[in-house]
Amino acid sequence: MANATPRTRSARRSDGGRPSVLDDYKPYLDDRWNEGFINAWKLWKEIVPLGYKGSFQRVRAYRQKKRTSPRPMIAPPP
Repeated sequence: MANATPRTRSARRSDGGRPSVLDDYKPYLDDRWNEGFINAWKLWKEIVPLGYKGSFQRVRAYRQKKRTSPRPMIAPPP
């Protein structure tokens, strides 16, 4: 399991949008995603004890967005 903790909430997101209740937990979710852990329900259950007060649906929507975004291409070694 990743040993990440949520970062301090900022007034504005780096992309200029409004802050989301999920913003503080996105680095943790991204780390878990990169480890291959993509079950939204289980991810939600992991961040609730860390202090997340938002809905499961918000976590599911974030995970869905990650699933549909293109992943970087990595060339195979020669």
